[in-house]
Amino acid sequence: MGARFRLMGFFALVGFIAGIIANLTYDWIIVRLLELFPLLLQARWLFWGFAGAFLAMVIPIVWAYLSSPE
Repeated sequence: MGARFRLMGFFALVGFIAGIIANLTYDWIIVRLLELFPLLLQARWLFWGFAGAFLAMVIPIVWAYLSSPE
């Protein structure tokens, strides 16, 4: 049972850190992308969709890399 709590805590910590990084880079990325694609990227949902897809791929990859085989 302790291993499950550690795993859940690890995912919570990784998600928290990923959210901080996403927030810090959000303003910089938005400005650059709006310069390149002004009409398409005015929809905010598009950015959060890409951010969610990226996190959904990265978090399990990091977990699989860091976890030891049993």
